[in-house]
Amino acid sequence: MSTPRGRLLDPFRLIERSVLILIIFAVVVAIVQKALDLWTMKEITVIDLLLLFMYLELIAMAQIYWRQGRLSVLLPIFIAVIGLARHLMAESQELHATDIIAGGAAILLLAISALVIAYSQRRYPGAMSHGSDSEETDGPKRD
Repeated sequence: MSTPRGRLLDPFRLIERSVLILIIFAVVVAIVQKALDLWTMKEITVIDLLLLFMYLELIAMAQIYWRQGRLSVLLPIFIAVIGLARHLMAESQELHATDIIAGGAAILLLAISALVIAYSQRRYPGAMSHGSDSEETDGPKRD
């Protein structure tokens, strides 16, 4: 199916695009629900802002996959860091000290892994061309 029409009718491509649309729709609904909650509560906390940043990262990840046909490696790590930080902040009163230390250590490990991945993508751009976040090597493109 090398013709543009053939690519549009590819069943896997249709499923892929349908699921991406569903994901984006679900994230937008979640954003609207959170915005309405914030409006009615008339209070915005750092925890709420972190959740909105997580939603933003999910939309960015879907956008990259839609436009470039590749999955980001770093964005899920960023989402995990934000999620762990949000959890630690929201549940800090109920967590034991060991849980807080473990959460902090997990954030540190994720941050180090993000640095290693980002460094390796810039240092060795050709080695990670499939699925990397490098600007120079976008991996396989899909129309």
